Parts: sequence; C-alpha cells; structure tokens
Amino acid sequence: MNSFKRHIYKNNKVNKKVTLLTLDPTSATLSSSLPNDVVVQVSSNSSWSVGQIPDWFSIIGGSGSGDGLFVIDTQNNNSNITRSHLLSVTAGEIGETVTRTFLITQQAFVPTLTLDPTSKDLLSVNPGNFVVDVISNTSWSVITTPPSWFSIIGGSGSGDGGFSITSIENNPKGPRSFELVVSTNTSNGSLGVTKTFTINQEGDLYPHYVAFDGTNEFDGCGAPPDTNVWSDSSTFQNSSILYRNGIGLLTVDAGFYSKENFFLQCNSEGVVINSDVCLIL
Repeated sequence: MNSFKRHIYKNNKVNKKVTLLTLDPTSATLSSSLPNDVVVQVSSNSSWSVGQIPDWFSIIGGSGSGDGLFVIDTQNNNSNITRSHLLSVTAGEIGETVTRTFLITQQAFVPTLTLDPTSKDLLSVNPGNFVVDVISNTSWSVITTPPSWFSIIGGSGSGDGGFSITSIENNPKGPRSFELVVSTNTSNGSLGVTKTFTINQEGDLYPHYVAFDGTNEFDGCGAPPDTNVWSDSSTFQNSSILYRNGIGLLTVDAGFYSKENFFLQCNSEGVVINSDVCLIL
C-alpha cells in the first residue's frame, strides 16, 4: 500500500463515529399495584429505540435522538407469580449499533386482610348491633354461614369496607359463641388470606316473661302486684297467665310450673316470692 492510500485509510479510521448509549437507571423492581411508572434517562449521540415489550407494560416515548427518556407504564400484577423482562434499547446506524438492557421486575400480588375488632362480647338481652371494619387490598367475603341467632349485612366487598352483625336475645339459654371466617378472593391465583371473628353472647338461664298492664309490656320478673304476667310457655291450667295479683284471686302460696319446669310461688298479692325463674333481690 502506497503512502497516499495509507493516509486515506488512517483518516477514515480516525474520523469514524463511535456510538454512545447509556441508561439510568438500568433496572427497577416494582410493586404489584399501581402507580408503577418508571422513568429511564437515555444518554446518546445517536438515534435510539426501545425493543420488543411484553403485554403487561407499555412504553411512552420509545424512540428518540440524542439525550432523552422513556417511561415504562406497568399494569397491576394480579397473579401470585413475580414477573420480569429484559428490555433492550438500541442506538446507532445499521451495522454500527450499540445495545443496552434494562431489567424490570414486578412483584407478585400479596393479598392483605385485617379485621377490627376481631371479637365481640354481647349481653344476653338487648345485644344490639355492631360493625366489623375490614381493611384489604382486594375483594373479600364472609365464607361461613352464620347461625340462626345473628344475621350479617354486607358480608362481602372489595378493598376497605366492613359488615354489620345483629344478634337476638339469648333467653333462656346458656352462653354461646360462633367463629366467622372472612377470606380474600383467590380467583386470581393468589394465595388467599383468612381471618376469624369471634362473637360471644352471655347466657341467661332465667326466662323473661312478659308483663302487660293494659298499655305497656315489660319484664315479668319484678312486675308490680297489679299487673298480669304472661308467658306462651305456661302450662298453668292451660292458660297463658303465669300469675295474677290479688284481684285475680290467686291463693296464698299457690304454686305451679312453667314449661321449663321452673317452680313459681306467689303471695296473696300475686307477687313471686319463691322462684327459680326470677331473681329475687
């Protein structure tokens, strides 16, 4: 090769453009839920473009020239499997290209579930109703069927919410308890989370007979002497009246049994003075 040709070859080699390309950052690990946007800064002295992407994220600004950026916008990962993709960014002309990679990882969905409170103690009479708050990042439902002594309103939902419980009186029975199970939705393949709620109701071994004064009804135990006390469970002379006052001509120490086989004893005014039914204070 003569000196002229050597000079041209040397100049061409010196003047050849070197393609530069850097990404910042070069990787990202994202949670399973939105918002999950990642901004990637591109530094280059040439045109560049982002390569093929999977269906679980999209690219905003996937090509450019010189310095720039692109945004990775991911969808929620509702499965129980962590997913990842090695994204390629290429810069330069055909035959003289440079490729850099960006590793994006998205964590698996992990359902969460919290109940507040986790238990409730109820009185035997006038138990009322109450609300159980549910804190969750997915859909949930009460999966156990409640017994006949209480009912549930709003036994399912999505995200934060709650349900209410209304109980009937526990009369005349011993204490009772039931455990409700609340579970997250597992249809997306994620491992379900279950929590329990315990409801306890104290017992009342004393029947609450109904007293009626012609206008109002109240508890028969401790009823005033001028009031008839009734019970549907009475077996006294096939009548629904358990005891009467003196006007009812109930004799002194007249005793009879209720359906529950509790013995009643009244004075001449019809007031219960010895009874396994009513607590005498």
